[in-house]
Amino acid sequence: IGLHLLTRNGPLRWQQTLPPPATIIKVTGLTEAPDRGFFVAINTEVYTYLVRLDSLGNTLWRKKIGKKSALVPPPFTYDPVYTRAGNLLFHCVYSDNITTGVMEVSQNGDSLTTHPTSPNPLSISNTSNPGLNPLIPLRDGGFLVAADVDSANGYSRPFLTRLDQNLNVVWSSIYRQNGSQQYRFSHPYELADGSLVVLANPSNGYPTTYYLFRYSAAGVLLQRYPFTSPLIAGFPNTGFTQPVGLQPLSDSTFMLVSNLRSYVANGQQVQRTYLAHLRVAGLRRVVDSHYIPASNSPLATHAPVAFPA
Repeated sequence: IGLHLLTRNGPLRWQQTLPPPATIIKVTGLTEAPDRGFFVAINTEVYTYLVRLDSLGNTLWRKKIGKKSALVPPPFTYDPVYTRAGNLLFHCVYSDNITTGVMEVSQNGDSLTTHPTSPNPLSISNTSNPGLNPLIPLRDGGFLVAADVDSANGYSRPFLTRLDQNLNVVWSSIYRQNGSQQYRFSHPYELADGSLVVLANPSNGYPTTYYLFRYSAAGVLLQRYPFTSPLIAGFPNTGFTQPVGLQPLSDSTFMLVSNLRSYVANGQQVQRTYLAHLRVAGLRRVVDSHYIPASNSPLATHAPVAFPA
């Protein structure tokens, strides 16, 4: 596992290598610590490890924070976020491969609580293979969860769940599309007027249109904003696949980066990259409520320490 810290202008400040704890599936999270160090989450086939680094990239400790059991879910997730209490919060999947949830971990690497976030299982029959997104902190101290599950009829069911600051579910909203078109939610954000916006990406066939869905603070779908690119028409049998990023800008617009997939005559696939600047008239700016607790710890100056067993 290689870590590289770059300066604001691009030159390399330092680089470190972490010995793998076991058979790695992937690195699933990197979050800044209060003392300008880092927390790194590493998924293996059985456990998730949380590695604590100082501000120079030296390893301070490593702990297991999840395993495949019904009680402690493996946090297959993206970068963890902080709660108002200063703990780390992971978006995760329970071992039944159906239920999504959040797992709270202290800054010392101790697992504290888990909270399911999936809607009532009875409302989505025979679900599996949840797709996760990064947790979004909200201004009231709660969090916005975006995910999707496969249902019995073969259609993907995307949903949003809002949590309060105590990690209790406030509401869940499932998007039940008409027809056979499937959607997946990704890159949710909170807007300055309290409403919520999420990217809705068609996930079957050759989709040439994608959407921004806007929800009220109470979880009611208010608008669907479609975007159809004339560029895609120049590539037959081409459609959007997994979006890579949706970056809000200071003028209330967004930059979208997505993958495109084309099938050519001989049956081979051609991958392309799609970049777009999105504007919706009247849409308010995005509010960033990410929070890093304060720290009085000095910056690291010592040499690398031995990697813990």
